[in-house]
Amino acid sequence: QTGLGELKNRVTTLTVINQSLQDQVKSLSNSPVKQEHEQFQLEVNRLNAQLAQMKEEKENTAQLQYDHHHQQAVEMEERLGILSEKNRSLKDTILSNNEKYSKKVQELGEKYSSLEKENEDLR
Repeated sequence: QTGLGELKNRVTTLTVINQSLQDQVKSLSNSPVKQEHEQFQLEVNRLNAQLAQMKEEKENTAQLQYDHHHQQAVEMEERLGILSEKNRSLKDTILSNNEKYSKKVQELGEKYSSLEKENEDLR
């Protein structure tokens, strides 16, 4: 029976030690240090979420700026094409008018020469 009694004492002692350790764990879980740690962890999580949101906003802003600049470039390219076509058309018109003017000047010169000749003949 001594062995059984010692075993019971040992179980009782271990139960008391176990209960004491559980009480210590509980007291630590409610300690100011643990609460402060949890608050810091919450703050870190909040800041990480805020940082992720800021990164996303920055990416969205960059994409919007890219899209805007791309659209402007496309519009400028279209305007350049339109202006080039207008320039080509004006150049063709100027060359055509220049040719017509030259022919007209030549015709007037011939008429003038003809009139001068007639005028001399009349004198």
